[in-house]
Amino acid sequence: MPAHGEQGNRGVGYGHGVGRDGYPLIVTAGVVRRGDTVLIARRASGPLAGQWEFPGGKLEPGESPETCLARELREELGLEVQVEEVLAVVYHEYPERPVLLLAYLCRLPDSPPTGTWPIGGPRGDRRAEGSQPEGTPPHGGRAEGSQPEDRPPDAGRARGSRPEGRPREGRRPEDRRGDGGAWGPAGTWARWVEITDLGRYAFAPADLPIVEKLQRTGPNIPASLLPDAAGGEGSGYRWPDVPAAVRNQVVRFVDAISGILTGNLLGIYLHGSLALGGFNPERSDIDLLVLMREGMAVETKRRIVESLLGLSGCPRPIEVSFLREADLTPWKHPTPYDLHFSEAWRSRYMDELESGTWVHWNDTTCNDADLAAHITVTRDRGVCLAGKPARESLPPVPWHDYLESIVGDLTWAAGRAEGDPTYLLLNACRVLAAAREGLILSKPEAAVWALEELPEALRPAVRRALRQYRGDPSDPTGPAAAQPEGTAGHE
Repeated sequence: MPAHGEQGNRGVGYGHGVGRDGYPLIVTAGVVRRGDTVLIARRASGPLAGQWEFPGGKLEPGESPETCLARELREELGLEVQVEEVLAVVYHEYPERPVLLLAYLCRLPDSPPTGTWPIGGPRGDRRAEGSQPEGTPPHGGRAEGSQPEDRPPDAGRARGSRPEGRPREGRRPEDRRGDGGAWGPAGTWARWVEITDLGRYAFAPADLPIVEKLQRTGPNIPASLLPDAAGGEGSGYRWPDVPAAVRNQVVRFVDAISGILTGNLLGIYLHGSLALGGFNPERSDIDLLVLMREGMAVETKRRIVESLLGLSGCPRPIEVSFLREADLTPWKHPTPYDLHFSEAWRSRYMDELESGTWVHWNDTTCNDADLAAHITVTRDRGVCLAGKPARESLPPVPWHDYLESIVGDLTWAAGRAEGDPTYLLLNACRVLAAAREGLILSKPEAAVWALEELPEALRPAVRRALRQYRGDPSDPTGPAAAQPEGTAGHE
């Protein structure tokens, strides 16, 4: 039986059993811990194909949640676990039907029985990547390379079916301290992940409260994600350790916007390199989203633009989009925005303020395809500077819209490759990591991922781009080394 029910989609696609007649479908999820890691599985098909979840499934008639979960983990992953206490109870309304998710802590046996599927074995058991003869596709699948590069390896098929192609089962950046992924007996792809790394994965909406609960005791991203060995000294700043001048600039921004919007303000959020890590005080810009209850009067926009003209560039460029709550639900892509500011717009705004044409700023409605990526990053790993947490205020973005957004950014960068090859190359790494692995990464994180995933011949170019991005003085050549990040207009 597919994890979480038919077609591997928790809460959707069920035609029988619990959950009919408008009642919530009751499903279980197992939080299987092993040291600092937790087991996650990837959805194979349906509306949320490619997103991650905690493995489990739906109750059969007369079955207790504990019995259901133990059975599902045995059938799907070959794991014998002891189901312990409830960790979380989540009610979520999917478009197809509501779901009541019961998440249980699960304990592996101290000594897994011989023959257990490798992902359930002890640390260091790497049979998933070593048991097959060299050159033989694991589990009888087709030879590696048969899967299109731009398609997730398990997208578009039911979990219980025989996979047509499999991702390479080598060691990946997110698995460097645990075991890599593997296919379960019933065709479910799962892997052990550090709890502090969970924020890098795109989870199904009903699973997000579980992720948040697990992460409350630690940061989203461990410092080891960007090892010095990847190139350059240090991996840049994140918000907690940003230089004082940049922190003061952000504080002035929050104070100014809060004072102008007052009761219309719902939230202010950091995203981009200052939230994800890799912020370079010499070349990175400050990326923000502002959420409002309703649109602004044109006079309010004038006051905000005048304020931003004074704040941006002192010391770093600011790029910010102001969003109306009503424009986000139901979700639209490209996404409407009420006001946008970046250094690329400075001359235009100054000219319109001087000529008086600013009075027409509310005459048109504008959309931005980049907002699908910005909102996704903000929900998963952004920093809330004011208002409610991003996951409570911003809607989940469909995965295909996120991919389309970052691919659009890559296409935009390709047209300017001569001026900034570093931006193009690192964005290509970010798109590849998302398409292959469902990962939400910053540009330097994607470069580290690519240094382990790409063929050896391509790694020197990635390593050099990463050093230039970080401003490594040992490799100053190339236009991107001196070009400010903000000139691209994207992050």
